[in-house]
Amino acid sequence: KLTALFEGFNDLSKYTYNYDRGEWFYPANRYLEVAAGEVAAGTKVTLATTTQGAVIHYTVDGTTPNETSPVFKADDPIVITAGVTIKAIALAEGFDPSAVLTAAYTVA
Repeated sequence: KLTALFEGFNDLSKYTYNYDRGEWFYPANRYLEVAAGEVAAGTKVTLATTTQGAVIHYTVDGTTPNETSPVFKADDPIVITAGVTIKAIALAEGFDPSAVLTAAYTVA
């Protein structure tokens, strides 16, 4: 596995060349549909990824998620009822794991 750096949107993103597949690829990615910060009680947070076939694992107890952490399901959003920090990663076959997304929420 060969690793290189390319200019990203606002930072350097890590790309990897897979000799078996003969192509450059980037780690699986994930994003939040509700920005972190102060939200109303009952706000529903959805995690998503644009990486086809990726599975999002998350935690709400401050620990770093891994492949054994709960799997996020789009039809079961995370409901914010008190201050919480959500951490999430995306995992997909043939991709490096995403960086850990961390989002802290407080209730207004």
